[in-house]
Amino acid sequence: ATGNVFITSNTTVTLTANTTIVDVTIYPSNGVLDVNDFVFTINGNLTINGTLTNTGAGGAPIIAAMSTGGKTLDGIGEITGGNNNMQLRFAANTTIASTANLTNNSNFNRSTFVNAAVTVTNNGRYTTIQNVNLSTATTSIWTQGVNSLLSRGQTIGVGGASGNASSVLN
Repeated sequence: ATGNVFITSNTTVTLTANTTIVDVTIYPSNGVLDVNDFVFTINGNLTINGTLTNTGAGGAPIIAAMSTGGKTLDGIGEITGGNNNMQLRFAANTTIASTANLTNNSNFNRSTFVNAAVTVTNNGRYTTIQNVNLSTATTSIWTQGVNSLLSRGQTIGVGGASGNASSVLN
């Protein structure tokens, strides 16, 4: 895909098919992107100042995937899914901006997932009520930047994998 999507305030966009797009910006004041049980692939930057959600019936995990490396996740919004399967999957190296203050309220137990051979660098604030799941113990990396925050309701890691929070002032 080559397009960019801007979801304005008081607007809800609901997917009707699997979709791939470049950059996505969801604005505050009720800007909503509902993946509706479809896979949503992002090949660029994702800014969530409103809501990224899944209100579909729920089945296999629904993924909003950051799939092209060197991109940024930013915003002050939330990721939701209720009891539906909603997963934010990092499929390529991604930086969470220092200005980010994001909350992942999806009840899916792998609501944040880092693929093999992928590094996520969190320079902002990222809160999840569930797991941060690393695909492999050796090549899936979650790194905390200076003054960043990762707040999680359950665990980070898989099979002995761990995040890197070695920066000063964490």
